[in-house]
Parts: sequence; structure tokens; C-alpha cells
Amino acid sequence: MNRKKIILPLILAVFVQAFPVFAEPVNQQAEGTASVVSETAPTATPAVPEPAETPEATSAPEQTPIVIEPTPEPTPEPGGLKAHQILLDVYIAGVPNLNWSDAVFGIYNEAKEYLGEQTLSITQTGVTHTLIFDVPEYYTGAKFYIMPISGLKTVQYCDTVYPLGAYIELATYAYLPTSAEDTGIGNHFGVTVTPLFDRPINLYFDGVYQPMTYRIKIQNDYCIVPMYEFMGKLGVPAENIKYDAATGRIQIDYNGKTVIFFVGLTDAYDNYNFTYAETPTCILDDVIFIPLRFAVTALGCGVSANENGDALDVRVTLPYGNAAASFINSTGVSSRTNYLVWISRKDYTVTVFEGSANNWSYVNAFKCSIGAPSTPTITGQYEYFSREARWSYPTYYVGPIMRFYRGYAIHSTLLRYGGGVADGRLGMQISHGCVRVAPENMNWLVNTVPLYSKIYVT
Repeated sequence: MNRKKIILPLILAVFVQAFPVFAEPVNQQAEGTASVVSETAPTATPAVPEPAETPEATSAPEQTPIVIEPTPEPTPEPGGLKAHQILLDVYIAGVPNLNWSDAVFGIYNEAKEYLGEQTLSITQTGVTHTLIFDVPEYYTGAKFYIMPISGLKTVQYCDTVYPLGAYIELATYAYLPTSAEDTGIGNHFGVTVTPLFDRPINLYFDGVYQPMTYRIKIQNDYCIVPMYEFMGKLGVPAENIKYDAATGRIQIDYNGKTVIFFVGLTDAYDNYNFTYAETPTCILDDVIFIPLRFAVTALGCGVSANENGDALDVRVTLPYGNAAASFINSTGVSSRTNYLVWISRKDYTVTVFEGSANNWSYVNAFKCSIGAPSTPTITGQYEYFSREARWSYPTYYVGPIMRFYRGYAIHSTLLRYGGGVADGRLGMQISHGCVRVAPENMNWLVNTVPLYSKIYVT
């Protein structure tokens, strides 16, 4: 037998025994094929890999943390949130003697172009009003300006106080809404305003205090007075005041002069010469108010105003006082103080002025008695050098005393020790050379005129 034919089958048999068969076992023999493995021989099992190591189990599964998402910021449109209004809270500060007025606020864009205005009627203090300005649509971040136009003294925004006519910058902004109704638009601002109010105003006619039923008011920094009451105190008869309600024309005749006003206007006539008053004539609470300064000067009177603490003293000089001031200023007479006393023997009048040389203003005047023909009062310029309480005589006394030259003085009329007047005559030549005035006027003199003031006797 050929050796190759014997060796080759042996090698194949060994090979089969060395490497197991990984194919699926055949359960049913194919047709025409002999069985290779006997029925009792074990079936080859495919190799199964070892399972991976299993980690030890924990007592409880790990919890996944709950994350709360923050409320998103409002999503602005390009440039910010849209809006079309500016809201302004206006708080009315407390003032004495509130002057009812209509306050006007203007609104302007960033280029300070006028957009509109709102009017607020101020009738009480300590309250807040909200003004709503409709403006062209804008995005938050835009700037606007408000301006107090009239009817107020000042406006405070943040820490700055603004006068009338000032631009007050308002910068709009966006913020996180606090409620579903909140728009998240910062267009709401607040200011505090000082409204118009009347200072206490004291009125004097030729130095005599005049109480008023209706208050004198301030309008545009000028005094206005209740026409009928004021003119009545001035001595103007009611029939000399003519008012035409249909046209608003007012005509007042006094002391040979005529003045004409028109309600709501500054137009006026001074003795039929057209001109303008310092502030309009107006009607407040059914009372006609006219500009004080124009009225009194057009009617031949003088007027001055002086600060007196928080109050204002307004002094009206009747035609005599106005003429007296013109005369005394024409003389060039001066004084060491800001007061001057003029004694006119011809008019039996003591007149007091305040100011300086060539600029004296009439303050007060009253009647006096002077020296008898045999003991006349001296004339000339002197200086008030001594103030004394009284001079005593057997049956009467005089005082207080303002001595201006040796034994010459201004003093009261004769008074009794037990009270009352011993001789109160005025406008006569009856003294030993001194100037006598009524006791109340004498008290006013020593309380008003300082030592070393000029005493001018003519």
C-alpha cells in the first residue's frame, strides 16, 4: 500500500480531534450522507465567555437633584421695551397762605422738542396728583424732559431744586416685573413742588396800618389787591369805580386822575395814555384784583415795599406823601442814619422819610403844633442827639422827648399826671418853641427814628 495514502487520513483525524467544531449540530441527517458521529458520542458545546464582574449593590439608588429654573428677564425688543406714556406724581408741599393756581408742566423729547403739556389745579397742600403725558412710542432707555412752565415757585426732583422754565431730565428704564399686570417699564417719576403762596403782607396808608378783609396776593412777584376794598380805604367813592362785566373794562377816577384796567390783561390806561400794568387784572373767587403798584402810581400816590422778617410791609403814600418825597429829594439833604425827619412849620406837619440823600422814601406824617409867634420854632438842619422819658411841670408833663438843639425838641402834647390830656391842640402856634405831636405819634417816633438822625425844620 502506498505510504502517502495511509499517512494523510491519520493527519486529518488528529486535526479533527484537536479542534472542536463550532457549527450548529445537525439534528437531522442529510439525505445520502453517512453519520460521522455515533449516537452515544457527546455533542460539541460552543465556548461561552466568562461574565464581567458585577459591582456590589448600594442600599438606595442615588437621587437626581431638582433644579428650579429662574424666572426669565423680560425679553426686550430691539433697544428696550416699548412704551408711549410718561407718568409724573406731583406732591404739593405745605406753604402758608396758599394761592390757588393752575400749574402747567410741559413734556419734551431728548432733543428738547415740545411734545405737549398738562395743567394741574392746585387748591390744597399735602396731596399728590398724577399727570399722564401721552408721547410718541419709545423704547426704554430714552430720555425725556419735563418743564414747570407756570403756576409754581419751584420743583424738586431727587436732590435738586429747579425754578420755572428749567428742563428736568427723566431717564426711562426697564426692570423685572413684580406682577402679571406690571409692564416692567420704568416711566413713572415723582417730584415735590412748592406752590404759589402769599407772604403775610401788611398794608399802610401814610404810615397807618390798614387791615384787609381779603388778603393782598402775590401774582408774578407783584402785589394785587381787592379793588373795591382797597379803593375804599384810599378814599375813592364807589360811584367813581365803573366795571363793565361784558367787556372786562374797569375805570377808576380819583384825585383828578383816571386809570383803566381790563380783566385778564396787562393792558391799561394811565390818564388815557395806553400802557401796560406790571401784572394782569384778574378775578379770584368772584373778587376783582388789580395790580397795586400801577393803580396807586397812576392815581398820584407813591408806594414802597420793605422786608419785615417773613412778612412784607407795603406802604402807600397818599398824594401829600408823594409830593413831600419829591420836595425833600430836591433839597439834597442827608442824614447820619437812614432816617430823616422834616418839620414843616407852614403845614404844621412832621414827615418821616427812610433812605438816603436824593433817594428818600416817604414813611409817615402827622399833624403838629409849633412855637408861638413870640417864641417861634427855629429853622435849619439839626441832629437828634438826646432821647428822654419826660419833662415835668407843676400841672402837666410831656414825653417822650427827642431833643435836636439845646432846649428845642419834638415831644408829646401836654398830659395830666392822673391820666388824660391837658392840652391836645394841634395845627397851631402855641408852644415855647418845641414841636408837639399826639402821644401815639410821639411813641411811634421814638421807637422808629434812631439817634443822630437829621431833623430838618423849614
